[in-house]
Amino acid sequence: MWSFVKNMGGNGSDPSAAGRAIVADGSTLFTPQEKAELFLNRFCRIYHKDIANKSYLKTTIDCKIATHSNDPLNDPFTPEEIDKAILKPKSKAEGNDRIQNKMIRNLSTANRRHLGDLFNAVLPNAYVPEQWKKAVAIPLLKQGKPAEDPNSYRPVSLTSCLGITFERLMANRLHWFLESKGIINTAQTGFRRGCSTTDHIAQLDSDIKTS
Repeated sequence: MWSFVKNMGGNGSDPSAAGRAIVADGSTLFTPQEKAELFLNRFCRIYHKDIANKSYLKTTIDCKIATHSNDPLNDPFTPEEIDKAILKPKSKAEGNDRIQNKMIRNLSTANRRHLGDLFNAVLPNAYVPEQWKKAVAIPLLKQGKPAEDPNSYRPVSLTSCLGITFERLMANRLHWFLESKGIINTAQTGFRRGCSTTDHIAQLDSDIKTS
């Protein structure tokens, strides 16, 4: 992905994109600024920022916070949970805060405790730092598409690695809760660890053979 970013500036080694102009609406764009403005306008038209407000969800969350109910989902994150969330990502991408996953993985034991304090301050207050909500959008060339056509690109958003780590903590805990309480239907295989949608194909094949 980063080689593509260099290509957009004419510094890459890929001849299919290096230094190529973008042609849009009868105009040929050469400079990085012109290309950035083009993709900004196109992506904004496709991906709207005015997402419907789920007020009932906010009301439910606010009530939970106000009542201080004894809910294991709201317990402070343990050092084990934090270590598990930190060690997984291998991506070298970084968000707008310039913090990389490698930096987080190499934190000392003391600094991991400080990171845990940060996450445990965010959780009960239902507050997400503004920096974690921002993303750097990179236009990525689709395979086999002409590099000069702006429709050949899709956006890839680079967000804060700290924010992603917090999201992973929440996802791991929600997964544990749903699985341990048997809330997810056992027939569901999509978006479950250790399961795949191909499991249904195998089950169908077995049912046909044994029927």
